[in-house]
Amino acid sequence: MNGFELARWVREQYPDVRILLTSGVARIAQTAGELCDLPLFKKPYPHEQLAEEIRRRLNAMRRGGPGR
Repeated sequence: MNGFELARWVREQYPDVRILLTSGVARIAQTAGELCDLPLFKKPYPHEQLAEEIRRRLNAMRRGGPGR
């Protein structure tokens, strides 16, 4: 099972779980868009950018905003 298959399974079994995917392959962005709650992070990416995006989404969820 690859990451996209796992994301699809999680989406089906646990629809409230937020999903973030990363990839170094540009052509899979459309598939990721169907499965992710966050934009696809293309490798390589700065870890600080990923951490900031996760913090931003968690804060939005706490406020009941569009990070959900």
